Amino acid sequence: MGFEVERQGTGRRLLLLHSGFCTWVEFRRLIADLAADHEVIAPTLPGSLGGPTLDPSRPMLGQHVDYVETVLDEAGWTEDVTVVGSSFGGVAALELLGRGRAERVVALAPPWAAGAGVAFYGVLFAGLPALTLTRPLWRRTTKSGLVNGLWFHQSRIPPEIDADDVAVLLESWSRFPLYQVGRAAGRRGPGLPDLARVDGRAATFVWGGRDLLVPTWMRRRWRAALPEAASVELPGFPHQPHLRSPGTIAALVREGD
Repeated sequence: MGFEVERQGTGRRLLLLHSGFCTWVEFRRLIADLAADHEVIAPTLPGSLGGPTLDPSRPMLGQHVDYVETVLDEAGWTEDVTVVGSSFGGVAALELLGRGRAERVVALAPPWAAGAGVAFYGVLFAGLPALTLTRPLWRRTTKSGLVNGLWFHQSRIPPEIDADDVAVLLESWSRFPLYQVGRAAGRRGPGLPDLARVDGRAATFVWGGRDLLVPTWMRRRWRAALPEAASVELPGFPHQPHLRSPGTIAALVREGD
């Protein structure tokens, strides 16, 4: 299925939603573990490499979730779906919960993509389009665990990801229409779920103790918005914790089955 949609395994239904700018390949090793007892679907979301085109004039969250609903409909998944979302994929997972398309959500370090969060990420990702200038180096750097660790996790610890998949993610990040989306969204940002419709009892937040991309104040916002949601802290873990230890995240998913 290329980069657009990956589907593997049999068992309980599990939908994986990747991080912002990425593709489903960031979940390759997690899928290899969970497909032993889950039927896994992992789509590439609009705007990312291999995914549908993103319309900058419409809120990004709505486009992502509308597309995911189409994927679920085509798969015949109308109930009993667990959704694991990483970063902005976690925001999309919560919107699916609010729309009644998810039974349970595990949100891995979702950002608070509104208000001050828009300004924070606007500064943080301002240089992302310049990533294309480093393309001649990718053949070598993607094979370096040290470089990959610094890029993904701001640490010297190599992430659990194949070099070929690192190259795919770099290409996806470099091509993402960030400026167009940013100009159209303005201060509104990419969007937040309709939190009044989200049942926090069906949600679990997973936070890394060394996550530099989701500040503590964002976590407080989520706790205030969904006080009934469960929260798991992973000491020493960075953003995208499934790239530090796929087995740890697989175990968290199975605990709720």
